[in-house]
Amino acid sequence: IPEYFTDGLTEELITTLGRVDGMRVIGRKSSFYYKDSNEDLRIIGATLGVRYAVEGCVRKEGRSVRITAHLLDTASRFQVWSGTFDRDFENIIDLQDDVAVSISRALQTTLGRPFTVTGRADRSLAQSANPEAYRLYLMGQYHLHRYDFPKAYAHLQEAIALDPHFAPAQVAMAGWYGAMTFFGAFTPREGYAKIADQLALLQGSDRTREGLYRPLAEMHYYFDWDWPKAEAAFEKAIEVMPNDAHSYQLYAWYLMAMGRYEEAETVINQGLRLEPLSPAMYLTASNLFYFLNMHEKAIRLNQEALELNPEDPLALSQ
Repeated sequence: IPEYFTDGLTEELITTLGRVDGMRVIGRKSSFYYKDSNEDLRIIGATLGVRYAVEGCVRKEGRSVRITAHLLDTASRFQVWSGTFDRDFENIIDLQDDVAVSISRALQTTLGRPFTVTGRADRSLAQSANPEAYRLYLMGQYHLHRYDFPKAYAHLQEAIALDPHFAPAQVAMAGWYGAMTFFGAFTPREGYAKIADQLALLQGSDRTREGLYRPLAEMHYYFDWDWPKAEAAFEKAIEVMPNDAHSYQLYAWYLMAMGRYEEAETVINQGLRLEPLSPAMYLTASNLFYFLNMHEKAIRLNQEALELNPEDPLALSQ
């Protein structure tokens, strides 16, 4: 099965589990750090600070998709729960939700605590997508994470052409414009005008709110310089997706720009709890302590980023 497909489903499952009230879910960057790893589960649990881990596999035959998942106690390596889920590819969103709900129920039984999956109002929107548009969206995300911007753009454009109302692809395309602007392919005026146009296509639907708030916050912060709107959007992004570490990271940058360093430290520490193996998180924290003239701590955090990725261009440049 193609890597883009398994990576995409894993990322979507992380997002869905992140909507479970009261559950801390480790983000994509740190979770993927152990992809195809033979590391001892106890070490993984201790490093990430988690009690439970989900592992599994995906099989696709024709139009059918099967996910086999296991919930494991990282300390004892005991299997708490396992399940197998079969769906036609057209119902892949239902499949992801079913796995997330089953995992949350297993944890509820194990811990004796109630968990509720929230933020599912956008399911009908996601389900309306042409299955081929969804596949192309996964391919676009796959290449976007690898900084292959031409391929990411081509796949996302194809997905949007097949289903112009497929919100995740539209939001991902806004992210593409943001990345290209950051790397200098567009001027800030050009890039953020394109982002604004992209997001304007989605703002009429509350069902897209979970994907919209972070890029809206970035637009108000980096381009509009509308500080109240930016902060309100950052806070809303965190409220509706409390496990989205990237929102904490960007909000920390905003707070630093406002000179609110103590708040920024609190926020980036929350991000680090969700992404303990993300170089970007350590670099943000490093910058914070640089601004506070705590240079030894800033250097130490920058070195931690380099240990995670010795070739990280931002870590090498600081």
